[in-house]
Amino acid sequence: MNKLFLLFLISLSISSFGQRLVIDTQFKCDKTTISYKDYTQKIKVFKYSRNRTISDTTFVYFYNSRLHGTAVRLVITDTVLPNIRLFSDYGQYDGKSNADFGLKNYSLTLNRTEYKKGDTLMGKFECLSLPIKYQNDETIYLYGNIFHVFDD
Repeated sequence: MNKLFLLFLISLSISSFGQRLVIDTQFKCDKTTISYKDYTQKIKVFKYSRNRTISDTTFVYFYNSRLHGTAVRLVITDTVLPNIRLFSDYGQYDGKSNADFGLKNYSLTLNRTEYKKGDTLMGKFECLSLPIKYQNDETIYLYGNIFHVFDD
């Protein structure tokens, strides 16, 4: 019964946000607090972030382990697109060390959309992933604040 109630609450929350990006220049936070339940039903909280720029695209990752796990990836070009990335230190995803999954629904609030070295990304994020084939087609629900200082 508790699981059914939790699924109802998640569905209600997800249905209220669809897919949207909001820019709120007044939004402030001081750390990343994204949390989720992993496939073993343990609550995980993201501790790390990093960014990488290739050509005109910047990737920002929020994750909880440096060797393997789940991450939120923001792809920043002239738009901002979030997705879920599973990663590993060996090729466990059909021979690859990572696998990306789209989002069924998400809500993303950011303090801006353009960043350079030294800028701070602050925002809040909520999402429901598409089914994850490497986790018995279960979905992942994540929510919380994101914080990152760009280092390149």
